[in-house]
Amino acid sequence: MSLPWIRFYSADYRGKTVHLTTQQHGTYFLLLTQYYATMRALPGDLPTLQRVALAFTQEGRADVDLILKEFFTLEDDGFFHNKRADEEIAEAIAHHTKVCERSEERRVGKECRSRWSPYH
Repeated sequence: MSLPWIRFYSADYRGKTVHLTTQQHGTYFLLLTQYYATMRALPGDLPTLQRVALAFTQEGRADVDLILKEFFTLEDDGFFHNKRADEEIAEAIAHHTKVCERSEERRVGKECRSRWSPYH
């Protein structure tokens, strides 16, 4: 299950990432898209995140470390969280739930709830 699209606020992104190299932008983007695609925080397993970010060189692995330290928080649950991504995902789920609740057709409502369940 994944979000069909994500909001992207270019001014917010640019304001917080203007100091990054091109490769670091790619690393951050790949990690964020994994976050949104799975609708959950990133696992605390560094080798897995290096593969997600296609970081196969020493420089690439260092970039993963830098991005995780700067934009993610390793929480007690063992996952790297990004506050903005968590907020956007929660808002998207809440919006979709409201749309489904308004649906007059019971079948459509059931499909909506199952499709957007973060536990799939």
